[in-house]
Amino acid sequence: ALAAAITPKTRVVFLANPNNPTGTMVSIGALENLCSSIPEHVVIVLDLAYGEFAAPEYCAQVHQLVGRHENLIVTRTFSKAYGLAGARVGWAHAAAWMIPVLYAARGMGTVNAIAQAAAAAALNEVEEIGLRVQEIKSERARVAGALGQLGLDVIESHANFLMARLRDGSAALTEALVEDLFDRGGFIVNRTREAGLEEFFRFSLHLPENNTALVGCVRAFIDAR
Repeated sequence: ALAAAITPKTRVVFLANPNNPTGTMVSIGALENLCSSIPEHVVIVLDLAYGEFAAPEYCAQVHQLVGRHENLIVTRTFSKAYGLAGARVGWAHAAAWMIPVLYAARGMGTVNAIAQAAAAAALNEVEEIGLRVQEIKSERARVAGALGQLGLDVIESHANFLMARLRDGSAALTEALVEDLFDRGGFIVNRTREAGLEEFFRFSLHLPENNTALVGCVRAFIDAR
């Protein structure tokens, strides 16, 4: 559908993968087919911001696509798995000819020296980052299962968050749940408002005890209905 929507006026296609806010992920095969079907004059920007929460081998395969498709740019960030959201630092992988073009088109604000130092230091903490990512992935599976047992529809996520809805719910009921989670447990949960997702809410995974408390608040809301 994305390739079919391209017209002669199209210049850039953006794809977040894993996606935000759903957490869903496009397979490598589908990405390969997409890159092959898009005209070479159209630049493809593949945002892999949540890639660490998918799988290392998946990320490696995505980067291999750059060698086969010179119109592909893969963007990464230190804001998610590395916890450097305030530093606003990331990087891009693209064909060599495209790098000077990207550099010339950059905005006024570049990555400052402190952010660069923080990113370089984070790259030396491979083991720590790996443990953090693994804990989040384990919690993702546990919390998704717990919400499913409570009767919620939970979208399979490959990121550090989950999106779910009450199976018999509505946008209004989701709004009530979001407000109740804040009143009952102090949880700030995002009520998704994108078209077609109005019945869903989205939350980031946290420490196990906090995730358990959130599930408990959802259970209390359901029991009180």
